[in-house]
Amino acid sequence: MTLFIEKDGQVLPYQVTYKNNKHTYYRVKPGYVAVTANKRYPKALITSFLTTHFDRFYHLLHAHVVERDDQITLWGRPYELRVMDGNYRFHMDKDIVYLHTRQDVKIAKKRIYLDQLKEKAIELSQTIEPVLNHQGIKLIPVKYKYLKSKFGSYHRKHHDITLNTILATLDPIYLTYVLYHEYAHTKVFDHSKRFYALLDELMPGHKTIQKRLKNVVII
Repeated sequence: MTLFIEKDGQVLPYQVTYKNNKHTYYRVKPGYVAVTANKRYPKALITSFLTTHFDRFYHLLHAHVVERDDQITLWGRPYELRVMDGNYRFHMDKDIVYLHTRQDVKIAKKRIYLDQLKEKAIELSQTIEPVLNHQGIKLIPVKYKYLKSKFGSYHRKHHDITLNTILATLDPIYLTYVLYHEYAHTKVFDHSKRFYALLDELMPGHKTIQKRLKNVVII
């Protein structure tokens, strides 16, 4: 069911889905804001959050643009996408990505994001490892998956990290931030002052990146 919040003659449509989430997630979809919350989370708090951040959500909602099938964005840079029939493979040449696929283009793009993210994350791990080790943190297994509501997560039970493949569309600094954020959770599971103090040690200036990332829409 679609609900609405009105402010100064402007209307913000939203839909709430209740799951067994630990946190509440807000993301912009074409035409409305999708909210995923725990079943026990008060409806009044959702309304309050959307009202407080009304202007930001309204702007994102109306700025939401779906990328065309002949375009692809990798690491914050737009490319022309040329699609040809054949077994899946791709290569990049200047401002063009040449893609061979028999799949739907949108699905094939997600495969490219996966391949690019794996490569970049492995490369980046060599850079962040000394910083992590200085804080007594060791590298752990990393999984990759397209996620609809978050950019990464740390799974305490399995002691591994999952990265959202959509990170491959953003500037690499966001991947760096998400990795440090999730690795910080291996020592401090909650978002307490101790957690952010550790994150400050791992990535000084991370607050600016975190703030920007909150304005990124997962499509």
